[in-house]
Order: sequence, then C-alpha cells, then structure tokens
Amino acid sequence: MFTTPVQSQREWSRSFFATWIGLDQVNRSLHVARIKPLR
Repeated sequence: MFTTPVQSQREWSRSFFATWIGLDQVNRSLHVARIKPLR
C-alpha cells in the first residue's frame, strides 16, 4: 500500500482530533461528577 504524505497527515490529524475530543469529553464528565456531590 502506498499513501501520499498528504493522506497520511490527514489520517494522523483525524485520529489526533478524535483522541483530543475524547479526552475533552472525559475531562468534562469528571469535572461534572466532581461538582455534583457539592450541590
């Protein structure tokens, strides 16, 4: 299989943003779970 640098970079950026969004959602859920007991 031969992939051009543009395709590989596009796949890398796609996986990177997917991971970043996943971590952001996890951080938000943990933040909400941390605040809930206080209310």
